[in-house]
Amino acid sequence: MSDNIKNVISKMQNLTKSSLQLGIFNHQRADILRKHELGIDVPRREILKNTLNKYRKDIIKNIQNIINKTNLYKKEGMDKVLKKFGEYYTNHSIKEFINKDGKDLLPPLSPSTIQMKRKKGSLHPETALRDTDEMYNNLSYRVVKK
Repeated sequence: MSDNIKNVISKMQNLTKSSLQLGIFNHQRADILRKHELGIDVPRREILKNTLNKYRKDIIKNIQNIINKTNLYKKEGMDKVLKKFGEYYTNHSIKEFINKDGKDLLPPLSPSTIQMKRKKGSLHPETALRDTDEMYNNLSYRVVKK
């Protein structure tokens, strides 16, 4: 995660009694995503990290806009700002799963993997991290009270 995004998130979390968690909260799918993000027994495919890097400027601008221009913080509190950031980031991450543009962020699959996915009846045999669509359907965020 970039230092700018870490700083913004840290400032946001210091203003609230909550924290923001981004990812997959279904344990089975979360473990699969973790293995791909870290490259454990599979080629590294950092969809969450790469999404943050690709959209870093837009994410920071969006957060600053939410805080400064919408008065959302003053009206509804920092939890609402965290929720808006969670929605924004999750939507961008999901786009990387479903758009062809997402292939730019991930290493291509090997021909043998594509063939194996076709035999299994995959909905998206040539797209990394999409097989049954359960993983990207479970990508989410949550605001958690500290």
